[in-house]
Amino acid sequence: MVTKTEVFAPAKQYVKILSNLIKSLGKAKPKDRLEYAVELNACLNALTVSVKGWKQWLTNLDTLQTLTMEDFQQFYPEMIEATIRFLKMDIEVTNKKISEAVIKYEKTKKKETVISKEIYVS
Repeated sequence: MVTKTEVFAPAKQYVKILSNLIKSLGKAKPKDRLEYAVELNACLNALTVSVKGWKQWLTNLDTLQTLTMEDFQQFYPEMIEATIRFLKMDIEVTNKKISEAVIKYEKTKKKETVISKEIYVS
């Protein structure tokens, strides 16, 4: 016979993993570009762990049976808000990098044009 402790052990372990991720992310103090990249990667890995957990819950019929309408109504608005906030940040950063790349490309093209004209004239 399976005990309650055994049934809930994976969920408790999952909560422990997420709690440790939160502590680790909260302690991070990146000082240079490499450390920022490492910490951003840690953030994305933490989100991946959480998203995988949510997907498991929402695709498991046994779990779905335990979730009430009130449960969905409680966490849905928070999930939507967090998702939209993340996607807006993603769009903002991507657009900024696109703009910077376009400016760099245009400057490079102007330099190439000037250099090629100088070579042609010489």
